[in-house]
Amino acid sequence: MKLLNYLLLFFVIVSFVEAIPFFNRLRRQSGATKGSESLDISDARCNSEELLQIMMDNISSDVKQSRSKIMEAAEQQIGGNFNVICANGDFSYITSTRLYCLTTLENIKCYAFLAEGKLDRRLLKH
Repeated sequence: MKLLNYLLLFFVIVSFVEAIPFFNRLRRQSGATKGSESLDISDARCNSEELLQIMMDNISSDVKQSRSKIMEAAEQQIGGNFNVICANGDFSYITSTRLYCLTTLENIKCYAFLAEGKLDRRLLKH
C-alpha cells in the first residue's frame, strides 16, 4: 500500500513539473503587464526581446496612441520601417517578415513587424 502511495505521489509531482511550461505559456498569452517579469519570447508570437520591450514600454489602453508610440520607438531604436496593428480584442493578420512581435496588455493587442522589400508599383491599381 505504501508503494502505491509513493507511486501516486511520484506521478502527481511529475505531472505538475510537466505542466509548468504550459502555465508559463498561458501567462504569456494572457499578456504581460508593465513591470512584470514575463518577457519570455520563447513562443512563436515574438522573435525579438528588444521589440517586445519597446512594445511593453509603449502600449497603453489607447489603441491609436499605442500604435503610434510603438512604431516611432521601434523605428528609432531598431531602425527600418515598422508596421504596427493595435486593436481591442482579437484580430487576424498575415505577414512575411524576419522581425515581429505580438503582445497584449489587458484587452489591447498589438502586432509590430519590420516592413521589408520594395513596393512593386505594377501591383498598384490605377
